[in-house]
Amino acid sequence: DLWAGTAAFLGTAERGMISIDAQQTVDAIMRLLGYACAFLLAWGLGLQRELAVRIVKVLLWTATGCAAYGLIAQFSGSNTVLWFHKWAYLGDVTGPFVNRNNFATYVGFGAVVCLVLLFQRLKPAFEPDLSVREMITRLVKALFSDSWPYLAAGAILLTALVLTH
Repeated sequence: DLWAGTAAFLGTAERGMISIDAQQTVDAIMRLLGYACAFLLAWGLGLQRELAVRIVKVLLWTATGCAAYGLIAQFSGSNTVLWFHKWAYLGDVTGPFVNRNNFATYVGFGAVVCLVLLFQRLKPAFEPDLSVREMITRLVKALFSDSWPYLAAGAILLTALVLTH
């Protein structure tokens, strides 16, 4: 028996298991359960349209806040990630992240969310039965009346994205 021979060789009690490292197996199962819980929570909250839109807006403004923090930290010359001194990517905007690639992915996701929310605001200007003049009038009115926060967020996100190099 392989288990008995291994236990005798190692001088430990015989425990038959398939895993090489039982603790890492338990850790992996717990991580997988955490992912499943996060998925179920997002799915359950996303069933209500108003709540789903609110969650998307929270994601947008969180990403915009992180991008603004990254730009402020970069232009102030502090070379810090939160309260720690940077040891990598000194010339790049990393925001609260250590790795610039992870920050670029996060900010890029925020930029896509911003584009979707901005398009949702501008969609009424593109009705097919409108004249070109009315379409341009509605577009300009929508851009500068209630869509300016999304334009500002998009500018912050895209600037931070470009400066991650």
